[in-house]
Amino acid sequence: MTINFDVVIETPEDSVDMKAGLESLQGVSDATRCISEAILTGNTPQRLSHKGKVRTALKRRFKGSYGQIFSLDIHDEKLKSRFNLIGKETFVELITYFISEALYKDSVQLSDKAQKVLDSLGDSADKVVKQLRKSSLENIHKISVYFDHDIKIRYRKNRLE
Repeated sequence: MTINFDVVIETPEDSVDMKAGLESLQGVSDATRCISEAILTGNTPQRLSHKGKVRTALKRRFKGSYGQIFSLDIHDEKLKSRFNLIGKETFVELITYFISEALYKDSVQLSDKAQKVLDSLGDSADKVVKQLRKSSLENIHKISVYFDHDIKIRYRKNRLE
């Protein structure tokens, strides 16, 4: 099971400082994995390892401002079944919700289905937001803090979109 995303760091010269860029990509990976594991298992991971059943993978790069395509891959049949019950659109909606909450942005209006999944997480939802604020978001924003470049995480419906 694979869900495709991309990360775009908007730079005027189509290049980015490697250290800050890599730290930002690491933050995106950690945030995506943390949120996904929490949604699928109901538990907020404190540490992410290479043995996880939910992983991110770098894909081919695209032209424009510095960007990287990546995927969220689910390697466990039980978690795939849970994902299929939730649905791809709802899952992506929840990822957006958690990132917005962690950034103290106005709450995203959730669909009824996404709200039910969020409600089923109970206290785990708050733990996810706290975990994101503690680690992942700091790394995501390295490129913004040091070089004043905007960074966007986008869901890709298919290879071309």
